Amino acid sequence: MGRFIKTILLPLSSLSGQMYLFITWLMTAIILGLAAFWVPIVGSIIEGHNPYAALVERIQTGALATFGFVILADGLGTAISALKSGTNITAAGIRGVIGSIAIILLTLNIVLIISKPGESVVVIWFHIILTIFAIICASYLYCFRTSDWEEGVSKIKEQEDNHVDALKSGVVSIKNDDDGVAL
Repeated sequence: MGRFIKTILLPLSSLSGQMYLFITWLMTAIILGLAAFWVPIVGSIIEGHNPYAALVERIQTGALATFGFVILADGLGTAISALKSGTNITAAGIRGVIGSIAIILLTLNIVLIISKPGESVVVIWFHIILTIFAIICASYLYCFRTSDWEEGVSKIKEQEDNHVDALKSGVVSIKNDDDGVAL
């Protein structure tokens, strides 16, 4: 299980060299991408109206679902079109699993955009939680913009060659058997 978690977290290592770019992307996506959601709510607060009514109205108009759809579509496009990616089976597998999760979330967002959601607390929280999952998944898909985290075939071959060389140097050659007969 530990190796699985380590493998799943591997793409996150691509953020180490570009953390500020990722934070800029994330903040821009959330602040500007959700403007159609939060601006009317802030406006209702400023005007002295009930912010919960504005929240429900924004959810019913599909603002959260549309944002979730767009941010996931951007992430999927990134994962599909990344250059020099998928050079090993692990990297391709991670892209496939996360891509499948993103497609499921996209489908749920499409259903919410098409349907007319009610005002129940369950529906509202479902929208909010689905949007949070969409942001998390899209943030993970952001890691696929570069293939730096993937171990290419040449790197794996080099590691294996170094391992074989280390094994060769550690081998003690036996020139004679126990009775002194040359081998």
